[in-house]
Amino acid sequence: MKNFDNCDVVVLGGPGSGKSTQAKFLVDLISANHLNMGSLLRSAIHDKVPGYEELQQHHDAGTLVPDEVTRALVERFVAGTPEHQRIVFDGYPRSMEQVRSVERAESSHHRQVMAVYLKLSPEVATERLLKRAGLENRPDDTPEVIRDRIDLFERNIIDILEHYRSSGHLVEVNGDQSIEEVKSDIASIFNQS
Repeated sequence: MKNFDNCDVVVLGGPGSGKSTQAKFLVDLISANHLNMGSLLRSAIHDKVPGYEELQQHHDAGTLVPDEVTRALVERFVAGTPEHQRIVFDGYPRSMEQVRSVERAESSHHRQVMAVYLKLSPEVATERLLKRAGLENRPDDTPEVIRDRIDLFERNIIDILEHYRSSGHLVEVNGDQSIEEVKSDIASIFNQS
């Protein structure tokens, strides 16, 4: 297996894959700085960074924040991370334009990035999301809505996976496993088992 000891890490996974759970685990495992786009956006609004008014408008309207805005936040985050500390990207990038933004920011700070993909079957994803919908009383998470979310993710991830795969910077982990088994597989990627 390729040595990813100095790479920052993008955690990829569809709905129900547990990517945020695993990203948090990885942050602790490798003492990384955690870039969670949702938290980063909320923090930028709270701290009133330049352009926060536009972020606030998108947040209040529930619309997607334009790539140029997230690009600036990512650049600021990467620039503000000490050279010796790694970054775990959680919930970002979600498009090839965002992948390019991450790579530009990484390259300008002499960093490299690799991706860990939590590959989850549609059947297991649906089962997990239906269970979560029941536990969290989310009546809008119907089987049809869940299937649409999974289909959208699968369509959008193809180019991203191929990009990281073709550069030799992709490791796939069986996301159908238990949380602990996935953690074990991730730890072994970084020789931390």
